[in-house]
Amino acid sequence: MKFIKNHWLALLLLAIPFAFIAYYWNQLPAEIPLHWNAKGEVDRTSDSPYAVFTLPVINLLVFATLFLIPVLDPKRMTAYFKQTMKTVITVIVGLLSTLSIFTTLNMVGVIQEMDNIFQIVLSIFFLIVGNYLGKIRPNYFLGIRTPWTLEHESVWVQTHRMAGVLWVVASLLMLALTLLLPLSYSSNFFLGYIFVLAFVPAIYSFILYKQLPNESTESR
Repeated sequence: MKFIKNHWLALLLLAIPFAFIAYYWNQLPAEIPLHWNAKGEVDRTSDSPYAVFTLPVINLLVFATLFLIPVLDPKRMTAYFKQTMKTVITVIVGLLSTLSIFTTLNMVGVIQEMDNIFQIVLSIFFLIVGNYLGKIRPNYFLGIRTPWTLEHESVWVQTHRMAGVLWVVASLLMLALTLLLPLSYSSNFFLGYIFVLAFVPAIYSFILYKQLPNESTESR
């Protein structure tokens, strides 16, 4: 019961896609879409109706893996940001559940075009996570885990604070571009957006580490 009480929202989000699939089961097409390209077009399908469960099952596995992180963490560092980790897990589950719901609705014709749905959902996901990045403390599983952030706590903290601001600002800008520009243009910006989110914090952590006093870096 304690598990359900602590994770009721994530469990609800996990269940909703299965409810959608059950409701629309008799309306599913003969070919189940498995993958969409950058233009929102289906480029991979399956003739098995059970393929519709792919994303919801992946979501379950992701949740189970994230839930086990505190147990697997050898230094139990996740205990220092337990509430933040719980929120991040819920957001990740919510992301996959939302994508699963939209894909199901697309399969049965409720939504005709996926277009920029993926870009909007992912931008909102990074926007929300960005608000919590600065609260994540050094650990081996979550966060921006470069050799330099893992080596020095101050580098970790400063990198995550900067990355949090970067993710929020960049995500707001990406949302605006997605809503205002045609998909053919915004998709190009989206690739650059992902590049910035991934590599700018990593480069920043390297610069911070190199700026540490020599005695601090040599002693580690």
